Amino acid sequence: MLSIEEEAIIVAFRKHTLLPLDDCLYSQQPTILELTRSALHRCLGDC
Repeated sequence: MLSIEEEAIIVAFRKHTLLPLDDCLYSQQPTILELTRSALHRCLGDC
């Protein structure tokens, strides 16, 4: 489960970079260790 802060970071990163889902995942995993592809998809699906 991602925190509200982590979700905000992910959304801002995606909107700023416009990277595909997998590129966002690989870029953010070193910072957000518990980030999975499914969690990322759920987070960005709500935007």
